[in-house]
Amino acid sequence: MIIISHRGNIDGPSEEENHPDSIDKCISLGYDVEVDVRYDLLTSVFWLGHDKPQYKVSWKWVANRHDRLWIHYKDIITLHEFAKY
Repeated sequence: MIIISHRGNIDGPSEEENHPDSIDKCISLGYDVEVDVRYDLLTSVFWLGHDKPQYKVSWKWVANRHDRLWIHYKDIITLHEFAKY
């Protein structure tokens, strides 16, 4: 059975949603994690955040966790960027 944490939450809503440390904690506890990812085309930067870009992450950060992440692409630009890989 796969248990998926919503944005790094395991105990209800939190101010730390989509925070890289919260995501890593959930993964270390055995959860998969649904994350909200955005790509800024102007700066070539990936961001985590539901309503807005909040936490800058690298492609390597995402790639190192790809087997435990359920990625919600927040826009078509982000989807196209991921499709390159």
